[in-house]
Amino acid sequence: MINQAEVERLLAIVGKLPKTADGVPVVPNDTVYHKPEEPGGYAERGFVSLDCDGDWVVISQHTCNSWFVEECFSTKRAALAASRIPAKEPASAPGK
Repeated sequence: MINQAEVERLLAIVGKLPKTADGVPVVPNDTVYHKPEEPGGYAERGFVSLDCDGDWVVISQHTCNSWFVEECFSTKRAALAASRIPAKEPASAPGK
């Protein structure tokens, strides 16, 4: 039988992990994807690491690029889909 207290303890640990832009918790060496800079572009693959300041970052596996974990996605499909979502325009002031 599953011990509810143990489940809650483990969920609290997972809750402290950094999460990708699509909400997936990650740990060092997990593979994630940065969305393309423009629609139809290349979703760059990287791995999760800690930098010298203790920040969770993603280091590209193919270039010298790096990003914060929160800017990356758990799958290539999610990264590509995010690049196709247009940015929201700021709401205009009433009466304009």
